Amino acid sequence: MRHLIRESKSVVGLFDRFANTIKRNTDANRFLEKSPRHALRMGYIKDHFPKSTIVFVVRDPRDGVRSAREHPVIWSTFPDKNRLAGYLRVWKKSVQSYLRHADYKRVLMLRYEDLCREPRETIRALLKSIGIGMEEQQLDPEAYGDTEASMSTTHTRLQEKITPESVGAWLEKLSEADVRRIERTLSEEMRVFDYSLEHTDVA
Repeated sequence: MRHLIRESKSVVGLFDRFANTIKRNTDANRFLEKSPRHALRMGYIKDHFPKSTIVFVVRDPRDGVRSAREHPVIWSTFPDKNRLAGYLRVWKKSVQSYLRHADYKRVLMLRYEDLCREPRETIRALLKSIGIGMEEQQLDPEAYGDTEASMSTTHTRLQEKITPESVGAWLEKLSEADVRRIERTLSEEMRVFDYSLEHTDVA
């Protein structure tokens, strides 16, 4: 890694060298990088990596809050005194960033709920749009769960089959006060993605 840093004249150059090194060492022809906060940098990515495809995954923010609270690492990244407000601010900014770049042909949107309910159809459609064929092992937890991350207590679901079990879990696990706050803060963006509001008086 150090020699890659020495040989690179910019962050973009470093990333390209790193990606190419990984591809060579694994005999791969594509490099996949997952960083949720890259949603806030779509303009930069479009300008500096024009051949890249950006896949924006959107999730009902109520389920997002519920899930983040159960993930100590993720929840701890938001300010101690108001973590809910911090999460909502990032969700809103991320969605607004996507909406500003949605017309760009290399920006694709995938709904988390669709992936959970119809994983095969959703993945096949996504891969087809970027010119890749689907392989059945992509839905096999023994294949996608064969990583060090899946052994950690915070990523155990990587060892499980994709199911819609987590969709709508907020209905049982969030307080009414939290639901109202989420919907009041994000009602406009939620409607854009067809997430129905539990409380119609929040807007």
